[in-house]
Amino acid sequence: MSGERILVVDDEAVVRELTQEILREEKYETAAASSGAEALDKLSGHRFDLILTDVKMPAMDGLAFLREASLLQRGMAAVVMTGHGSMDLVIDAMRSGASGFVLKPFTRQELLLVIQEAFKKQALIRENIRLKSLLPLIEIGRSLLTETREETILERAVRIARDEAGADRVSIMLEEPGEDVLLIRAAVGLPDAIARSTRMKLGEGISGRVALGPGGVLLNGEDDTPPELRRLLRDGQLGSAICLPFMLPVSTMRGVLNVGRLRGGPKFARSDVEMLGIVCAQLAAAITNTRLYSAVVEKSRELEESQFDSIKSLAQAIEAKDDYTGGHCDRLIEFALEMARELGLEASETDHLKYAAALHDIGKIGISETILNKPARLTPEEYEVMKNHVRKGAEILSQVKFLSPVVPLITHHQEWFDGNGYPDRLQGDAIPLGARIVAVLDTFDAMTTDRPYRKALPVGTALAEMRRQSGKQFDPRVVAAFEKVLSRKEEIAPGPTSS
Repeated sequence: MSGERILVVDDEAVVRELTQEILREEKYETAAASSGAEALDKLSGHRFDLILTDVKMPAMDGLAFLREASLLQRGMAAVVMTGHGSMDLVIDAMRSGASGFVLKPFTRQELLLVIQEAFKKQALIRENIRLKSLLPLIEIGRSLLTETREETILERAVRIARDEAGADRVSIMLEEPGEDVLLIRAAVGLPDAIARSTRMKLGEGISGRVALGPGGVLLNGEDDTPPELRRLLRDGQLGSAICLPFMLPVSTMRGVLNVGRLRGGPKFARSDVEMLGIVCAQLAAAITNTRLYSAVVEKSRELEESQFDSIKSLAQAIEAKDDYTGGHCDRLIEFALEMARELGLEASETDHLKYAAALHDIGKIGISETILNKPARLTPEEYEVMKNHVRKGAEILSQVKFLSPVVPLITHHQEWFDGNGYPDRLQGDAIPLGARIVAVLDTFDAMTTDRPYRKALPVGTALAEMRRQSGKQFDPRVVAAFEKVLSRKEEIAPGPTSS
């Protein structure tokens, strides 16, 4: 990336100068300010693409400055620099408009990476807003609006055209991207072999010529119908036909609606053309709507993933405090996705399980490394401190909107199936399924990795303990599913579980 304008705000001259030097070498345009007030003055007269600000500054701190800056220039990316990272600070920074943060002292690579990620995230937000702003402009018929799958919309549209026009044959043709060819995407009353094999070049045949616009044609086989078109009607055993063009406004892709009545039936009238013209407008809007919707869903998902990655990076930083849990998050995510497939979870449930697997221990941010890395079993007092991490984790994630469905999974992943767990002593199916899955995965990973007070157990030994605790600490159905997943990974034959 190059050419973007970045405003560096820090009360330490050395930090400002070194940061600007790094950015200039990467071809960014930079300006600097030593205080929030000076930075706001610069923002009032110049446009910037990103703000890079310190948090602790005299008079006006960095978060207060970001809130004021967002009123002057909307749509800017913002990165917070701080020497005192904490989850509360991260949440406050996100609320104030920050899209990334970097801990001091930082390396050149760390700074550039967080800036690049902030620009990517801001681009996703802008694209998401742009796509969403288009959706209200599209008005389509109620019968088509209810569908979000393009195939279903096309199938419904041919039935609507058939029923409303009293037609015997209806087909919808759409331009194949990059080929200047029309293909039949949906049809009624037309042999399947013809529907699958028909390829009409733009400019050729009735449909190919009509697709180029601007208007459609009404063919009744009468004297004013050109001989070539009358022959096409005879070859198709049609007595009357209507062919109307439409265009998808966003992509400029062309389409054609073909409607025909067999010989011997009534002829189409101009009123049929007008009615089918409305169907074409609704169809074009419906297809455009569903493509925009798909794009919005995809961009929203990318944005959620970007936000998740930011929070996951903090969870991994917390994980790094524990000398014995390196890679724990990634291993649980991998197993969680396998478990979701094994148990047949829906896409949204799979996402929530993945997030819970990655973030289940995020509440440990408030627990000292002395307890986390203690080379012996915890005292009752220390255990009570450790137990609080589920509440703290839930409290942290409840402040991030798209993670709200994950909060119950974080809260209850230490519950026991027989009701002897914590924090609420829930029992059986009262425990969310995702929490029951995380409980199995978390315990297995803990048993098969080195801990401060013991070495890792062999996989077979750990699995035997899981079976022993099935119906007590763990849900038997989840244990059985985990055995199947593990057998595929470790080539261990599944065994019986107790209930």
